Amino acid sequence: MVKVYGRMLHPQSEDVDDRPFDMISSLNGVGREGSLIQPLRLLPLAKGASYGEACLWSAQAGSEAEMTAALAARGAKAAGDTLADIQVAGDAVRACDAALTELLGREAPPFSQILDVLGESEAVLRRLANLDGMPADVEREPCAPSMEASAEVSTTAIRNREDAFEQLLQIARFFRHAEPHSPIADTLETLVRRGRMDFLTLIEELIPDPNARQAVMTSAGIGKTKSDSTGGT
Repeated sequence: MVKVYGRMLHPQSEDVDDRPFDMISSLNGVGREGSLIQPLRLLPLAKGASYGEACLWSAQAGSEAEMTAALAARGAKAAGDTLADIQVAGDAVRACDAALTELLGREAPPFSQILDVLGESEAVLRRLANLDGMPADVEREPCAPSMEASAEVSTTAIRNREDAFEQLLQIARFFRHAEPHSPIADTLETLVRRGRMDFLTLIEELIPDPNARQAVMTSAGIGKTKSDSTGGT
């Protein structure tokens, strides 16, 4: 639908100053977890289990023994089917990410946290259901990179701004997994989001008060921002 309808895809934002597809950012979250992250953690990885049971959150909370038993009771085929569903979901998210990036460039909404949770769910399912022998999508970017993976990222050549931003997001994903209590991941994601803004949009976010913002712009010899020129904020 993104490829067919582009920026005309509905629903459209009611605020004319909002950028296209900004509402999608709330699903992943920018600088914090989005509205889709915790529900994904609570989806059962064992077929037939209730919402919130035998899920990624359960494993992270120390209930791996119960999850292992639940997965074993349902058999390898059921676990394999769930693994395939996770991979299909991840492929769909990556395809949407690619389409929106092609359409919007630096204004495209992020999907990194959604992909992180899907990657963590796949890793937990493989380990607890003994599915390590099943094929993985070799093109999939690791959502919970190890120290070795992060070192590999650091040696990749940076060809342009987007390559640099992507490396920062990969580093943010590492810290979100390895140090979830740390503000580093949120800080890096906020830096990338602001780095992708045009200058006037960035100024509007940093100085939300229109009078103060206009005073700064006037002192710097810069014209009005978009919202100032339309009389809004």
